[in-house]
Amino acid sequence: MSEENYVNLSRDFIKFLETQKYCDLSITVGQGDSCKTFKAHSVILSARSKYFDRALSANWSKSEGDLLTFEKPNIKPEVFEIIIRYMYGGLLNLSDHQPIVILELLEAFDEFNITDLFKVMQMELIENHKDWLTCHFSTVHKVSNSHSFGHLQNFCTRILEEKPTCIFESEDFCELPQDVLRELLKRHDLQFEELDVWMHVIKWGMAQVPLTAGEGERFTTESWEDKDFSNLKERLREFLPLLKFNHIPKEEFWNRVEPFEKIFSPDHYRSIISTFFRKLRPSNSLSSPRRGPINSNLITTRHASLISSWIDFNVSDCDYGFETEDPEKIVWSRLIRENYAVLNHDNAGPWFGDLRIQGKNFKDECKSTCKQEYYEKPLRKLVSAFSVEDYEVFQIINRYNSI
Repeated sequence: MSEENYVNLSRDFIKFLETQKYCDLSITVGQGDSCKTFKAHSVILSARSKYFDRALSANWSKSEGDLLTFEKPNIKPEVFEIIIRYMYGGLLNLSDHQPIVILELLEAFDEFNITDLFKVMQMELIENHKDWLTCHFSTVHKVSNSHSFGHLQNFCTRILEEKPTCIFESEDFCELPQDVLRELLKRHDLQFEELDVWMHVIKWGMAQVPLTAGEGERFTTESWEDKDFSNLKERLREFLPLLKFNHIPKEEFWNRVEPFEKIFSPDHYRSIISTFFRKLRPSNSLSSPRRGPINSNLITTRHASLISSWIDFNVSDCDYGFETEDPEKIVWSRLIRENYAVLNHDNAGPWFGDLRIQGKNFKDECKSTCKQEYYEKPLRKLVSAFSVEDYEVFQIINRYNSI
């Protein structure tokens, strides 16, 4: 059958829907003033959707005269109209629709058990609406996990791993799941000032609990009642120890944090104040500063965060990581001879123990080698000479601010 025949067949079925000829099914979708009723043919919907096949055969619908009646209050009329036209005509141009509509279509298609466009719709969102997905991270994260949309789940995972700061800046940040916020606050690589982190956490907390204060008075706690502080304290209990208050400037601390003193336990608040006035170094690694962006083609912020966490925890053993061809697999090996961790020569590039960059033009000359000698594990499977595309050297700076 030619493409023209398919187009004609689609047009004829759509006409069949529009004229409502021989319809035996009435479907009401939406709620309240946004309700809309569609007339359809049960045999077509049963053939196109396993959901309708089960629903109609199981007598989920009611009879009113010659029509079966069916209600779907959780589906918007504009979304259902797109779906029913697709069930009749088999055509859907995703470029005609906004990303929020495509996401709602995905949910509805899943509910109606119409799976043939799952991947297409997810890839349309990822490839052509990436910024919108990022700005509505909480919504996308919730939908993708509720319906097991694998491609969107992978997208959310990449944002969490590679661009966590974007989540704080998203439009629906206050809808972020509690477990996701917890993992974000554990990160050392947020490209955010700690004051901004604190303000977002407070904003998130206030969106989760009922407060007696009006909308414009929520950040001015003078009008708060004790139960307001109590509710917020309970909601943020697990998050407060993850914040690095010693990296908030003193003046901003008094203006932005001190008004919420009642949501802290006395011991916790006392320890925070001690870092300001007694100049005591906080006892745990969570109080070290968060790291900014990593200007590197070889490592990600995840790698930098891991390495910095060793320093924060005062790891005394010498461990070094070397990436393999697969960036997700890193060879970690302990040095046998610590003095050979890094060496430099006038007529060669740097030597990283067993990994020796050699030659005047190491990018074009195959003179570099890697033979196990100073490390417990071999850093490279092959012992033959090779060229080096590039290498990077990082300086570790103690950024601890005792205030």
